[in-house]
Amino acid sequence: MVEAASVRAVRAHGEAVLAAGKDLVVMSVGALADAAFLARLREAAIASGRKVRIPSGAVMGLDNLKVGRIGGIDRLVLRTTKNPASLGLMVAERMLVFRGRAEECVKAYPKNINVSAAIALAAGQELEVELWADPAVDRNVHEICTEGPFGDAYLRIRNVPSPGNRATSYLAALSILALLHDLGEPIVVGT
Repeated sequence: MVEAASVRAVRAHGEAVLAAGKDLVVMSVGALADAAFLARLREAAIASGRKVRIPSGAVMGLDNLKVGRIGGIDRLVLRTTKNPASLGLMVAERMLVFRGRAEECVKAYPKNINVSAAIALAAGQELEVELWADPAVDRNVHEICTEGPFGDAYLRIRNVPSPGNRATSYLAALSILALLHDLGEPIVVGT
């Protein structure tokens, strides 16, 4: 089952989907920023022998961040910039709207910062999130900065809105299709 509804929908139905013997693809990954819910969903997946899959969504590089679970990451920052209208704000110039942990940011902006939860899950650790409102941007911009024993990396993604749903990125929609495509493939690229 592919969820593309909301954080609330994942929390309300995720465990039941797994208990019904279905794998679950979670787009509203912000639901998994809640450690207690994540633990319950994990236990439900184990008990049912099913999987919870999380596509990369609106960012790239999640497979590379998984090295953090093995080799460690010393610094991990997500800086997201959005047009103020998408955040329900009216500002005349670029301003910092939020700085803190992914879980806190998802609670404050459940429809706007799901990528922070995906990054934290991939890296196996919490990250610093900065959410910026900028009336000069016409696309959502995600910048991921990471440093660790492996070296350092910087990734910048400027998302084009999905043609069928301007509230989500086209990249997020494509990431679901790529995940579903790989389910039947004998050779899968990436970690």
